[in-house]
Amino acid sequence: MATTIVFRGIIDRVLRARFYLSIALAALFIFSGYQLTTVKLDNAISIWFVDNDPTYKSYVDFQERYGSDEIIVASIPIDFNEFSSIRDLLKALQDRLENKISVERTFSLLDATYPLLVGETFVETKLYDPARSGSAQLKLFGQLADLSSQLITSDRKNSFLYIQLRPSSAIEQQRSVAIAEVLAEIKGSFPEALISGPPVLNESYNEGLFFEATLFGGLSFLVIVLLLLRLLPRRKFLGIALVAIVLPTVYLFGFIGFLGIPLNMVSALIPTLLLVYALSDTVHILNALDRAIASNPSVTRNELLYQAFRISFVPCGLTTLTTLAGYIALYFSGLPALKAMGLFASLGILFAFVIAYLVVIIGFSFFKLSELHSTADKPVKNQNSFAAVTRVILAVSHLSKFRVSALTVVALALSLLVATWVRVDTDSADLLSEGAIKKELITLEQQLGGSFRLQLDLQSTAIGSILNEANIERLTEFTNRLRQHKQIASVLSIETFIRFARERYPQLRFRSADFLEKDLRFIRELESQQSFFSFIDLDRNVLSVTLSFPQLSSADISALLADINREFEAVFEGAEVEMKINGFATVFAKLNQFVVESQLYSFAFALLGIGLFLIAYLRSFKRAIVIIIPNLIPIFAVLAFMTIFDIPLGVTTAMIAPIVLGIAMDDSLHLLYHFRKSITTGYSVSEALNHAVSYTTPALVVSSVSLSAGFMIIAFSATPAVADFGLLCVFAVLVALIADLLLLPALIRRFW
Repeated sequence: MATTIVFRGIIDRVLRARFYLSIALAALFIFSGYQLTTVKLDNAISIWFVDNDPTYKSYVDFQERYGSDEIIVASIPIDFNEFSSIRDLLKALQDRLENKISVERTFSLLDATYPLLVGETFVETKLYDPARSGSAQLKLFGQLADLSSQLITSDRKNSFLYIQLRPSSAIEQQRSVAIAEVLAEIKGSFPEALISGPPVLNESYNEGLFFEATLFGGLSFLVIVLLLLRLLPRRKFLGIALVAIVLPTVYLFGFIGFLGIPLNMVSALIPTLLLVYALSDTVHILNALDRAIASNPSVTRNELLYQAFRISFVPCGLTTLTTLAGYIALYFSGLPALKAMGLFASLGILFAFVIAYLVVIIGFSFFKLSELHSTADKPVKNQNSFAAVTRVILAVSHLSKFRVSALTVVALALSLLVATWVRVDTDSADLLSEGAIKKELITLEQQLGGSFRLQLDLQSTAIGSILNEANIERLTEFTNRLRQHKQIASVLSIETFIRFARERYPQLRFRSADFLEKDLRFIRELESQQSFFSFIDLDRNVLSVTLSFPQLSSADISALLADINREFEAVFEGAEVEMKINGFATVFAKLNQFVVESQLYSFAFALLGIGLFLIAYLRSFKRAIVIIIPNLIPIFAVLAFMTIFDIPLGVTTAMIAPIVLGIAMDDSLHLLYHFRKSITTGYSVSEALNHAVSYTTPALVVSSVSLSAGFMIIAFSATPAVADFGLLCVFAVLVALIADLLLLPALIRRFW
C-alpha cells in the first residue's frame, strides 16, 4: 500500500511539472554536452598502483635523484658518412628542446664522451669528432660498442637522439602538450625521423582510446537504434527510448568534464557500457507500459504509468543493485584506475535507472491515449521462437535431483579447474592500437635493440669506497653475464670505460685502487657532468649499470628482473654490496601482482554484497546459494576461455570477474522476481516456475542480445587488450544466459 502511494505520488508530481522538468533536462543536456569537450584521458603510471605502494614511491625517488625515466627516442635516418652535414641542425634542435620547460636534457652522438689519455691524465673527449678519419672513428665505435650502439645503428644508417623529460610528477599536468611540442620540433627538423619511447606510447594510448571511445559510442548508438526498432512493441516509443538512453551518458561525462577528472584506459569504455545498460532498463519499462495499455484499454494515463511501474520497478531495481555491486566492488580493488571505473560506472547506472523512469513519464504524457489504444503499431514478433525456447527450458528443468546436481558440479569443476591455469600478464604492445606509432616502435626497436631501460645501482655497505679493485672485477663479470642474456640489448657502466682504457693503453696497470680513485679523473668528470647515463655516485658510494631491452610483457620483465638478481647474487655473494633495480620496468612488472589482488578483492566484495542481498531478499541461506551457484559458472567459464585461447589476465581484463557476476545476476533476478511473485499468488513451485520461465524468457533473451551487441562493438577495438575485454564480456553474457535459462530453473525446481 505504501509503495502504491509513493508510485502514484511520483507519477502525479512529474506529470504536473513536466514542462519545467523538460526544460531542466534540456538545459542540463546542453551544459553537459559542452562539458564533454573538456573530458581528457590520463594513463599515468600512478593510477595502476595502490596508494603508498613502496615500488612506485621508490620509482619517484629514483627519478628525482637520477633524472627522469620519461625518455623519448628518435631515430634520425642519416648515413654516418653524411653526419657532419646535419651536425649543426642536430645541435640547434637539441638546444631548442633543452630550452623547453618540460625537457630535462637531450643526448646524442654529439654529447657522448670517452676517456683519452693525455700525458698522465685522462681527459674527457668527444666520441664523435668530424676531424677524425672515418676509419679511426669506426674503430673507436667498435672499442666503445656498449656506448656507440645506443647512439648509432650497426649499419651506420641511423643516429639516435634521446630527449629526457622532467620527472613524471612534474610534467603530469602538461604531458600531452609537452610531448606534442617535442614531436613537432623533431619532425620540423627531421621529417622522416622515427619517434618512440614510453612517453610517446603513453600518449598514443590516450589518443587511441579517446578516438575509440567516441567511435564506440557512436556505433553503439546506431546499434541501439536498430535494436529498438526490433525490440520495442511500438515505434512511437522510439523517441522516448533514445532520450532515456542518451541522457545518462551525456550527463555522466558532462559531470566528469565539469569536475576535471580524467578518464583512463578502462573508464573510457563506460560510454558504450552505459548505453547498453540504459537500453536494457528502458526496454523493460516500455514493454511493461505496452502490456498495461493492452490489458487496460479504458484506464487513465496515470493508471497506465502506475501499472508499468508496478510491473517493472522491482526487477529493474534488483538488477540495477546487482550490477552496481559488481562495479562498486571495483572501488575496493585498491588501484586508482579501477576505482575510477567502479565509481563512474556506478554513478552512470544510477543515472540510467532514474532517468529512464523520468523520461518515460514525461514522454508518455505527450501521447494521445486514443491513438495508443486503437493500434499496437507493431505486432509482437518471434512468439513461436520464444515458445520453443521456453519448452526446452521447462523440459530441462524436470531433470532429476541427481542429474541436476551432477551437471552443476561438473560444470563448476571443469571450468574452475581450467580457470586455475589462466595466465597473468600485461603486454604493453597489446595496449597500443594498430597504426603508425606501433609500426615506428617496432622499427625503432629493431634498429636500437630496445627502447626501454633499467638502472642497476650497486651500493657498498662497507666502510670505504665501492670503487676498489675487487668490486671492479666483480662488476666486469656481472656485466659480462648480463650481456649474454637474450633479452638484454646493451649494458653500459663505468666498466665499459675501464675496459676500454685497459685495452687501448696496455702500458697502464689497473691494479691499484688508489689509481682508480685518484688518477682516473674521468670518473669524477662523469659524475659531475650529470651524464644522460648514470655511471657513479661517489657521495652515495654507488656504481650504476644501465640496461636497455625491447618492449616486454609484465611477466617477461618479472622474469628478467629475477635473472638479474640471480646473476648479481652469484657474482657478489659475500661482497658487502647490495643492488637496487630502478626504472619504469620495475613498476610495470608489479602489475601482475596488482591485477591478481584487484581481481580477488573486487570479486570477493561483489560476491559478498550480492550474497548478503540475496539472503536478505529471500530470507534463506539455502535459497541464496541456489541462486548464486549458476551465476558462478560464467565467471569460471570466462577464465577457462582465457586459458584455452591464451588471453591473459591483464590491466583491461582485471575487472572481468565482478562485472560478469553483476551481468549474470541480472538474468537470475528477473526470473527469481516473477517466480516469487507467482508463489505469493498461490501457485505451486512447479506452476510458478513454468509461469516465470514463460514470462521472462523473451526479456532475458532480449537483454542478453542487447548487452552482447554493445560488448561486440568493443571486441572490434584496434587495441588488442580492449578487444579481448569486449570478447570476454560477449562470451560471459551468452554463458550467463544459458546457465540462467537451463540450470537455474532446474535447481529451483529441485532444491527450492
